[in-house]
Amino acid sequence: MKIKRLDIEGFRSLRKVSWEPGDLNVVIGPNGSGKSNLLQFLELISVSAQGRLGKYIQSLGGMSPLVWDGQAIRLELIAKSVSRSLSWGLDHCQLMILPST
Repeated sequence: MKIKRLDIEGFRSLRKVSWEPGDLNVVIGPNGSGKSNLLQFLELISVSAQGRLGKYIQSLGGMSPLVWDGQAIRLELIAKSVSRSLSWGLDHCQLMILPST
């Protein structure tokens, strides 16, 4: 599976980012520009595909550390693949923060 386009909204410092990766990608930029957050987002996709998303989010301390301002109620991923069917079965995913009861 090859990711053709990735739209990220509300993940850590990646407030609203669209990325169309090529065959080889090099991520460079100044400190604080979001390089590590992009890589962590790709890790989030990977653990989601493996069915370990809940445990992964728990290990990070919940959803609050993952969202852009620490207060957002959703984290959105839109991915488009070459085959139109991603190996993890998603073209669009939203992670919602639900208020505790």
